Amino acid sequence: MIKRRDTWMYLLILLLVAELAIVFISVMAFLNYRTSALNLEEQVISKIEKDTVTNLETAIGFGKSFENYYGMDEVFENFDSQLDGTVSFVIGKDGELMYFLPSDDRDVEKEINDFISSREFARKYDELPQNDGGIIKKGRSEVILTAIHQDEEILGYFGCLYSGEAFEEGFEILKKDVVVLSVIVGVIEMMVLAILVIIIRSDKFLETGKGKENRNFEKAITIIVMTISIIVLSTLLINRFQNDYIGKMEDSIKVTMQNLEDTIRRVQSQGVDLREVDDLKDYIEERVYSLTMIKSVRVIDHITEFKRTDEESDILSYAINLNEKDGIMLFLEAELSTEAMKKEMYHIVLVLLSTMIILMIFVFELNNITELLVDKFEKSSGKGKSFSEKQVGIALRFSGFLCSTAEYMCVPYAAMLIRESGESVFGLSVGMTAALPLTLEGLTQMISMLLLPRFVKKFNIRVMLIVSTILMIICNVTAFSMSTALIIILCRAVAGIAYAGFKQVSNYLITKGYETETGRSDNISQDNAGLLAGATCGAGLGAILSANTGYAMTFVFSACLFFAYLLASFFLLPWRALKEKGENSGEEEKPVKIGSIIRMIFSWEMLFYVVVIGIPLNIGVMLCVTLIPAICQTNGISSVMLSYCYIANGIAGIYIGPYLVSMAKKIFGIPLSIAFAFSLTAVSIFILKMPPLPLMIVITSMILGFLDGFATPMCTDQFMELKVVKKSVDESSALILSVVLSYVLLTFAPVIAELLLIPEKGVFSPMMIGAAVYAVAAVCVFFFKRKA
Repeated sequence: MIKRRDTWMYLLILLLVAELAIVFISVMAFLNYRTSALNLEEQVISKIEKDTVTNLETAIGFGKSFENYYGMDEVFENFDSQLDGTVSFVIGKDGELMYFLPSDDRDVEKEINDFISSREFARKYDELPQNDGGIIKKGRSEVILTAIHQDEEILGYFGCLYSGEAFEEGFEILKKDVVVLSVIVGVIEMMVLAILVIIIRSDKFLETGKGKENRNFEKAITIIVMTISIIVLSTLLINRFQNDYIGKMEDSIKVTMQNLEDTIRRVQSQGVDLREVDDLKDYIEERVYSLTMIKSVRVIDHITEFKRTDEESDILSYAINLNEKDGIMLFLEAELSTEAMKKEMYHIVLVLLSTMIILMIFVFELNNITELLVDKFEKSSGKGKSFSEKQVGIALRFSGFLCSTAEYMCVPYAAMLIRESGESVFGLSVGMTAALPLTLEGLTQMISMLLLPRFVKKFNIRVMLIVSTILMIICNVTAFSMSTALIIILCRAVAGIAYAGFKQVSNYLITKGYETETGRSDNISQDNAGLLAGATCGAGLGAILSANTGYAMTFVFSACLFFAYLLASFFLLPWRALKEKGENSGEEEKPVKIGSIIRMIFSWEMLFYVVVIGIPLNIGVMLCVTLIPAICQTNGISSVMLSYCYIANGIAGIYIGPYLVSMAKKIFGIPLSIAFAFSLTAVSIFILKMPPLPLMIVITSMILGFLDGFATPMCTDQFMELKVVKKSVDESSALILSVVLSYVLLTFAPVIAELLLIPEKGVFSPMMIGAAVYAVAAVCVFFFKRKA
């Protein structure tokens, strides 16, 4: 009976996680694609607006008065007829509303005045580039402004106001298709998982092998099924998005061509024969020059056939002379550039695919909750072990993943919110003010990590967990609801204290949750992998959510995820087993003495560690966020390729590194493993001088990820194995000092990493010297206490 209950409980949890993964992939993928599609709509509006402004400037150049432009209603009607759901208007140079087209269906004047009188508009209006205008956002609403010139003087701006909801109708069919595809894949996945679990957990199948082997086989087969389901769903979604995007590209071209057609009609209505206009070709080329998806545009005669285009044709044709004359009709024809369309689709597929990979990482890490819940139920039924190193490692990885995802989901947007508000504090510039949140958060983290251990030793560790999480949630909610620069800075400073509290929790699990020789290394590695996975996913999810909901809302999502972290950590972590193990071990924690700390810091052993291990490690970790982006920028490599560099870096750090840590420590030892990682880093820098560069930067990014996921826990272990450290502090304090030391070194690492970018050629270029330094460091570490 117990076996049957456990089977159904495990199956229920597994199916819930699997379906949650399907829903998550579908929603995030749709939101990401929606952002790309809306950017296309934005380009169309901007293009038509510029054409409209060109016509206005031409009329003004022929003597019409801007202040008393009698044909403005016709301009607005023509503009609004091409774009549904938009409101057009003209404002003067001083920002006052001058013209708009009234509507019987809505209070247009109030909508426009509410927007242009807002704080967001007033702040951004003076910053608009004088030649091009710009985009101003307020919540879900946007205004695209284009400057109207007379000679070199700006007379005012033509504006188009619209809301994101205005284009929602264009996504309705796509939404339904996404839901249908998700349901189909989800139902099939549930059926396959249910059948497999029932077969694998049947008495007949269990008799064929050992329980542990069957459990590993069961876990492997369920992960394979979920992976295949996600890949199939991702492929179907990308294909559907691709078809929708092609349709939207064609629609945007049609709208643009209709705008050109209206312009030519107005010229023809004045009695001008288009076939006799000498510079018509130049005029048309100028109007469509920015549309890379159009190969050619021409005005031609159709003598015998009315229209020679159909749905399969690459030619779009528009009649521009409805008055037959001598049996000849004029047509405006645009030939689509299939090469340009393929290029656009290639780009959008790469973007969506990179997003899918990040989401798959999120789903895989989330899948650990299944094993934690099953272990919890087994222990409650008396079947599970009271303590398990493996379960502690999984708990460390899962809790660290949730915490890191929540942190990196909102952290970058503190600075963006301040820049968006244009506020400053203490007489600093807006840019310097925007840099304060991260600076103060890092500072309070370092200070709190040194001070909080006394609190932890005095109170239960779970009190620290609860207090830190509540503090973090309050900070995020406050930053969202009171988004002033000073409040955001103070909230991030307090959040640094809370995050230091989370580190105390993970340090407790690392030092109390192992028994075997490699157990501590495994725990450090799993915690590090969880943090890397969280940073990778948090940044990706934050970008998607901020693009669709605004910067401030990322703090709300982050607060919700921190609450989930609290629940998972409080109820799923093996607190009782760790407490019992600590009581049975009889371990005593060493009191921290200032004199011992000072002697440890200035010892030759610590100096060797900092110079030969600590500095190379932290510079190497920063190379992927300093050197690689700079190389991409200077060599014209697309940002999409950079996203794949980060993915390669993350996968190597999250999955390859932790897999090798335990095995490498047991077989090769810590110094040799660190030496191997540094040698690879030297190779990764060296190959950046070899062609093809795009491939080399991806390989380098992967090796640097290996450095982070493999060498970081190894170096932490090496730090804790130093004799001077063992004599001075206990394991928990050693971990804290190791993190603080890394923070200090990371402060200087970006500056040193930038030196590698100095454009010198030859053997003694900075990049080659950097590779040589890592090779020397590898040799030094190899001979440094090899048996440690």
